[in-house]
Amino acid sequence: MLWPAHDEQNLKDQWQSVQQRLSGMLPAADPVALYIDLRKRDAKVRLRERPVVHGDLHMSNVALDSTPKGHEAYIFDPGVIRRSTAGRDLAVLEVSVLLHHHIDLDTLKTICLLIYDAAKPLDASAAASLADPLARNVVEFIRGLRDGVNTWNRPEVYALLVFDFALIQLGGLMFGSSGNKVADTRAIGIVTAFAAQWYRSQEGGAAPGT
Repeated sequence: MLWPAHDEQNLKDQWQSVQQRLSGMLPAADPVALYIDLRKRDAKVRLRERPVVHGDLHMSNVALDSTPKGHEAYIFDPGVIRRSTAGRDLAVLEVSVLLHHHIDLDTLKTICLLIYDAAKPLDASAAASLADPLARNVVEFIRGLRDGVNTWNRPEVYALLVFDFALIQLGGLMFGSSGNKVADTRAIGIVTAFAAQWYRSQEGGAAPGT
């Protein structure tokens, strides 16, 4: 389930760099240690797949059209189209929504505290405490994604998909920000750490392997 091209040493280097830039803003989670742990596992898990995934689903690859029947969305510019775990595209979209918008880091941390809290359901009241309209919209958007994807696979499977794509973004920091739509590269560290903590709190029994 994990992206096969992850580079352990690069992840360590990038994680160390973002930790230094985000002192005091990160939860007590080590995403690289979690990745190493997952990579060593050989446990099997039953899950649902999709015969085709988009491969690069973010907001810039979605076009909206107003029709007599209402608004319709059209997805274009696919990445690597292949068979994969059901929900992978939505995991990519979730992480991208958090990283591609210009959200100040304190607000992003508050968003992550809400959406990556396994002890509390992400319900309609989750965004009520947020003063920033963009932050409320982001939380509501992710809540809508989760409502759909949780019918496909168990929550811990989706949590692993989110964590995996966040790791891809973390590893990509080695190339700098050229051509990257991420608004603030420090946000990658926040999202990756909270996603790691979220998966740790959701996993149980036979956790998914690599």
